[in-house]
Amino acid sequence: MTEFVLVADAWLGAAAWDEVARELRTALRATGEEHEVHALTLSGPADEQGRAAGRQTHVTDIVDGIDELGLRDVVLVGHGCSGIPVGQAAERIGGRLKRVVFVDADVPVHHESFVSTGPDGRTVLTHPLAELPATYVACTPNTTTPRPEAAKLLATAPDWQLVTLDTGHWPMFSAPSALARVLLDAAAQDTPPPASGLRIHPVDAGSEAALHNWQHVHNTVIPTAVLSLEDVRERAARNLLHIAHLGDALVGCTTVRPPAAGSTTATVIARILPAHRGRGLGRELYAHALAEARTLGAEVIETVVLASNPEGLDFAHRAGFIEFDRYVLPGDTVPFVDLRLT
Repeated sequence: MTEFVLVADAWLGAAAWDEVARELRTALRATGEEHEVHALTLSGPADEQGRAAGRQTHVTDIVDGIDELGLRDVVLVGHGCSGIPVGQAAERIGGRLKRVVFVDADVPVHHESFVSTGPDGRTVLTHPLAELPATYVACTPNTTTPRPEAAKLLATAPDWQLVTLDTGHWPMFSAPSALARVLLDAAAQDTPPPASGLRIHPVDAGSEAALHNWQHVHNTVIPTAVLSLEDVRERAARNLLHIAHLGDALVGCTTVRPPAAGSTTATVIARILPAHRGRGLGRELYAHALAEARTLGAEVIETVVLASNPEGLDFAHRAGFIEFDRYVLPGDTVPFVDLRLT
């Protein structure tokens, strides 16, 4: 079920989207498809007075709104100045994002400030914005050129699409039907990640080389809970283990713990060696493991990350996992963090 989340420009609230939301709902009812439309008001305007307003506050407004509504498959739409917090929020909701749409909007640029005197300092991006599936809507009554930062991304990012509307900066008022059609088209985009060349192989308990490779990744990423080869062999007999190569290089491994008898909960763990992080390989490896868990009948997905692995925790949070427990194994000092996919 696709969910539209609409965020308007500065000084505007949710009501700015009324006509677009009406057009969307009318079109969606006609198709019989399952969608819903949610317009958000960020801190600051009249109907949200009494709350501190700032860029990071607005990011939190958006993420919290999506969390509170329990939304997945989100088409997140930002207009004008709201493109900056929308771009940051799109990163934070991780696997819940279907597509982000910037409507004649500013886009966040890593370590740069939109308003140099703003209260929240410089923009913080954990990953390149180019990695997000995005549509940029340029409102161009007099020119066909989008804003410079967006133009750079449109020229280089593999899954950024440009759409132009022959109207002014406020298409929700001047062209609501045309804008609604653009948003519907964005929701219909099929946006699989580009093929990386990652090769994923199952680990058989009888394959010494595969067992050694899986052991190497695990012990490198989890140095406080080193496993022997016999430990790995035992795990391969009861769990689904895979290793991943890029070319000839070993880059990662996965574990899928199947649901126990009478349960629908599976545990999915994806690990990438430090030298190969930040290239999208973790997402591809995680997606492969998640698909395996689903084929085993899993309805609830959990994962576990060592607390000393901030990159792993950040990845899990961006993918939509929420922490529910921490524990320390006997003889260890660093806790493991259990998280559940929301």
